[in-house]
Amino acid sequence: MARCARTKTQVAIIGGGPSGLLLSQLLNRAGVETVVLERAARDHVLSRIRAGVLEAGTTDMLREAGVADRMAQDGIAHGGCYLADDDLMVRINFRELTGTAVTVYGQTEVTADLYAAQDAIGATILHGVEDVAIQGADSSAPCVSSTRRGMVAGMDDPAGNGAGHGPRAGRGPGAYPPDPADRHTRVIVTSCICAIFPATAAPGQSKPATPPAHRS
Repeated sequence: MARCARTKTQVAIIGGGPSGLLLSQLLNRAGVETVVLERAARDHVLSRIRAGVLEAGTTDMLREAGVADRMAQDGIAHGGCYLADDDLMVRINFRELTGTAVTVYGQTEVTADLYAAQDAIGATILHGVEDVAIQGADSSAPCVSSTRRGMVAGMDDPAGNGAGHGPRAGRGPGAYPPDPADRHTRVIVTSCICAIFPATAAPGQSKPATPPAHRS
């Protein structure tokens, strides 16, 4: 029969992609303890090839998190782009319209930088975690339960991250015959925290004029 391990922390972050790792990094730097729960293996997360353009709000946040050194060295700033339609070329000038540029720097590299920073501060990241379920979120003793190959963990405050890879409603330990190698994990959570990523344009800002069209 699978054993049940319990871990207590201030914030449990479900999803160990760039968003979850960045949230963990920011919270730990602010003195808030976290545990990150990630379904995939670390090698798999580090090998995923995803988007490669970062907006100004993201680069600012990476600097705040202390993980922007390689981005500053290897990233490429772009002040605009072209949209093409047959022989019509429309230049979208980011700097002129928003006052900022975007940075070309792969998400895979961002993830590697975040892992290195998390390792340096001794943050807890658990991989191979399945069947995550948040329990008692509106109570004084919330927790996150899950199963994990080899061992399991538990936490005190859930924050879901990732696009479509968060907790699965109705699932949890016992929802299917557990593998003998699995262990049940319970995380006790104490509070709920939301991360707000700043947008490039401020709320209420007037819509910029349509950029001029150019013929190639």
